[in-house]
Amino acid sequence: MIGGSALTVFVALPVLLPFLGYLFISVPTARDAVSRWGGPEPARIVPVEGARIKVFLDQVPPSVEYAVLSAEDRTFYSNPGFRSGQPG
Repeated sequence: MIGGSALTVFVALPVLLPFLGYLFISVPTARDAVSRWGGPEPARIVPVEGARIKVFLDQVPPSVEYAVLSAEDRTFYSNPGFRSGQPG
């Protein structure tokens, strides 16, 4: 039979230690952790709605416009927008 001290060491301590750690150790918020790090900003915390800036198409360089279009749809200027008949 296991003695009372062995029961404490093998059962009670593993159960109690995480609970005590939760009570006495504070976890910093993400913003505090970034500011304490002191290096370059690893990531930006943005609002749920995002950090987008609306621009007109004439403000975007043509090379960027063509790069986005080619990544999204290479046939953007030549396709009719939909296919009729068989898929594929």
